[in-house]
Amino acid sequence: MAKRRFSLKFITREGSAFMAATHLVGGIIAGTLVGYLFDQLFKTEPWGLIGGFFLGVIAGFKNAYEEMKKALEK
Repeated sequence: MAKRRFSLKFITREGSAFMAATHLVGGIIAGTLVGYLFDQLFKTEPWGLIGGFFLGVIAGFKNAYEEMKKALEK
């Protein structure tokens, strides 16, 4: 029985968009969690949480931008 090869171009673009959204949300969640843990460890409430949130937003947007740039190059 012959194996069939399918074109995955449409999956790749949609997958890249999903990955960009995942990078954005994941960055925010991870940054907020690290900031919360920093607050609990060093008793600096709420500054670690706020700083972690903003660092997560920045990292999430950076990673999402790079993912979309990579998807557009394909």
